[in-house]
Amino acid sequence: MFVCVVFATQLNALHPKRSLSLRLLLGHKSKQNPTRTFTMPRPPQPSGPRGPTISRQEKAGVTLSVARINKHLRKGRAAKERVSSRAPLYVAGVMEVVVDSIVKQAVENARNGPRNAQGHLVVKRVDNVDVINAVRSDPDLARLCNGFAFSSNAPAIKPVMHILSGAEQDKRRKAKALAKAVREAQRKTGLD
Repeated sequence: MFVCVVFATQLNALHPKRSLSLRLLLGHKSKQNPTRTFTMPRPPQPSGPRGPTISRQEKAGVTLSVARINKHLRKGRAAKERVSSRAPLYVAGVMEVVVDSIVKQAVENARNGPRNAQGHLVVKRVDNVDVINAVRSDPDLARLCNGFAFSSNAPAIKPVMHILSGAEQDKRRKAKALAKAVREAQRKTGLD
């Protein structure tokens, strides 16, 4: 409080008009009416009505929530110190493209599903198996979701077909068959 008063007295010597506003901020009584305390006038409001607030999601033209992605980036400590204001916009755009391609492929897989005798689809919805097959049928998505474990009861395409070349797949199959034969031989002889 003392610093404010000293500053106000110094300012009063320099700018007598500004001293009134500082006295008013400090709660001094007016000279005309000692019982009434002055309050600062409000800053002028814009003349026209303000337009509606537009979210970053609407400005960017994405479907996924930019604010929610920003929250998860900050909570997940994606960066050591800070997350820039543009990072959630880029992540939202990339995630939207990836999810869009997965959903389109899953819908296509559902349309190519089993049909009954009249030629109509047996199941008219996208199932988790359709999503799994959509991810594993695309080489880029298979690499992206390489370590992810999908939960499903139905057998799905293995992502190895898209990650490894043909020669590497054959080499891997032979190594697995050899390891399986060694295990069978050990089990039969009782060395296990």
